[in-house]
Amino acid sequence: AIYKSNSLLTIADSGASNNNLQSTFPFSGFAGFSLGGAQQNDLNFAIETIRSRDFFANLVSKYDIYHKLVASKSFRNNEIIYDENIFSKQSGWKIDQNGNSLKPSLEQGHTIYLKTIFLVEDVKTSYLKLGVEHHSPIFAKELNSLIVSELNQQARNKKINESNKALEFLNGELADRKSTRLNSSHQ
Repeated sequence: AIYKSNSLLTIADSGASNNNLQSTFPFSGFAGFSLGGAQQNDLNFAIETIRSRDFFANLVSKYDIYHKLVASKSFRNNEIIYDENIFSKQSGWKIDQNGNSLKPSLEQGHTIYLKTIFLVEDVKTSYLKLGVEHHSPIFAKELNSLIVSELNQQARNKKINESNKALEFLNGELADRKSTRLNSSHQ
C-alpha cells in the first residue's frame, strides 16, 4: 500500500495582522486560519525550491532519511521494510563484489524524490498543496514536515538576504548624500 501525507501551504502576508506565526513561518501549513494573500513569484519560489536538486541534497544531508526514501519496498508492523539487495537495517548500504556501495547516487535519489512528492498550485486561492506518497505513512508525514520546515528556513534566509542587500544599498545612498552635502558646504 502507498500512503499519502498532504499539506496545504500559503505564503504569509508580511503586512497582515498580528499573527506571530506569519513572521516565524513564511510558508505555513493550513490550520483553519487565513494568512493573507500570496504573490505568484513567492509560489514559484516555493515550487522551484522544493523540486530543486540543491534542496533535496540539503534535506538528505541534514536528516537521516535517504535510505527511507530510496531503499524502502513496503511497510509492515509499523516498520519500513527495505530492499535487502541494497540496504540492511542492521549494517546499512550493501557492497557489491568489487567493493562499491550499492547506495543510489544523489541524482537517482532526486529522481525518486520527485516521483514521491506532488505539488499542486491553486492560482485562485494562492494555496500550494504538497503531497508525499510512500510505503510508510510515518515517513510520508515525516518527509512532508521536513520539506515544509526546510522551505520555511530557505524562505527566511531569502528574505534576510534581500533585506540586507536593500540596507546596503540605502546605506550607500545615505553615505553618498552625506558626502555630497559635505562637499557642497565646503565650496
